[in-house]
Amino acid sequence: MSLEELYPEIRDAHVYSKHRKYSNALQVYVDILNDINQDSEEYCSVLLEYAQCLLESIMVQSELNYLKILQTRSQIDEEAIEEDLENCWESLEICRISFTDLNKRDKLCEVHKGLGDVLCLKNQFEEGKREYLSALDFADDDETCIEILECVADCCRSLKKYDDCVGFYRQIKDVYARMNMKEMEEEYDILIDETIRAEAANKQESKKAKMDKDDATKEPINVNHLKK
Repeated sequence: MSLEELYPEIRDAHVYSKHRKYSNALQVYVDILNDINQDSEEYCSVLLEYAQCLLESIMVQSELNYLKILQTRSQIDEEAIEEDLENCWESLEICRISFTDLNKRDKLCEVHKGLGDVLCLKNQFEEGKREYLSALDFADDDETCIEILECVADCCRSLKKYDDCVGFYRQIKDVYARMNMKEMEEEYDILIDETIRAEAANKQESKKAKMDKDDATKEPINVNHLKK
């Protein structure tokens, strides 16, 4: 049975989430979780949805905070977001342990994807990349593979590892080729070209920065002996 069949009220949470009324949605999940045996598979399935809803709300709030910073040029207290990220991480870890014991591949894919999202929101892109790659190990369909590969490529781009980024873009292009989606193949050809140019620009910038640093640390030339 689906969660909606087991817990009809969960439909309300889905509707609230769709309309970005995350506080209402999260409260519905909490009410359901309080009535379920914590050792059951159903508990972790609902907990996973709760964590995903919380994560989505964090992403939306982070975007709003960023726009506010740009507009006001002032800092924003993000303590609430940090607490939500910690809550989200702890919930996903509970799910990871449970679904590992149950060998639920589809759920483990979602859990590791969520863990990667949390890490990336904390700017821990290397660690986030590892979680996404773990999620990829459990991905059993092309659409999910593409979604996760895009996340991995974004991590590489944030880390300025453009060679790796191009490699993952090519994997995505190969999946689209397998799906016979020519338009998306062409779109990723463009992305690959743009990334290669970004890599070249980054190398040039790094080379210039190194040269400037070397120039700054050079001993000044003594020209006293040239004076008459």
